Amino acid sequence: MKHSARVWRPLRALAPLALLGASSSGCVDVFRGAIVQTNWTTLASNAPDEHYALWATVNQGAVRLVQFKVVDAVDHTAEGRDHETCGGDPLTTLDVQRVQAWAPDFDAAQVCDPQTRVGTIDKVDVQSATLVGGARWDVSVDLRDAEALFLTRAQDADPEEVPGAVVARAPLGDERDPYAEVRDGCLRDYCAATPDDTRPTPDPCDALGVRAPRRRGTLLGTWLAVPAASACAARPLGEVAVVPAQDETVF
Repeated sequence: MKHSARVWRPLRALAPLALLGASSSGCVDVFRGAIVQTNWTTLASNAPDEHYALWATVNQGAVRLVQFKVVDAVDHTAEGRDHETCGGDPLTTLDVQRVQAWAPDFDAAQVCDPQTRVGTIDKVDVQSATLVGGARWDVSVDLRDAEALFLTRAQDADPEEVPGAVVARAPLGDERDPYAEVRDGCLRDYCAATPDDTRPTPDPCDALGVRAPRRRGTLLGTWLAVPAASACAARPLGEVAVVPAQDETVF
């Protein structure tokens, strides 16, 4: 399902963006749009009547990319969890958090419709010893100049026309995650201040200087919970990669 992008302009006007809808095949035009692939290791399920919105910061303006819900596949209300749920049978349904596309006119059936599913929050399936997770969107917004992505949460009855309270943010770097440098600096300070014999096993200091290779044509980032007392206190929530469609790269 396609949703129109909404652009919020700050005091300095946002440069016009070229918008073009994704094709029915799930591909995006070679000169427009982008693929957004994110793996959240943790993200809270929505409370009833609540949703998330994914935004991009482009040319000093905020562009809403998609709206979605994170819902529990299995009903956990008996355990005191006040979460949106699809009420699946725990004997036959994998107990995961589903990421579902959402629009203001969706009813309860559409919220849990497999056709609107875009992924799941990362979870290890113990029985098969495999990692289940990942969400992907083909968006119509040109993200070649995107500086960051951020996530807001709002009530279903009051969808955001401008960004509300930010719950997570992911600064983007060209071919390399900018958080890697921040993480190395924090780890370096920790290693300098912590004697070898008091560090946990495995020693986190062994990861100093270890960097993922560059990924051509891709913007990379780490999701960080907002707010955070300091850069080193920021809580990573997962990773994200953005592929501008003109690169023709696929995951």
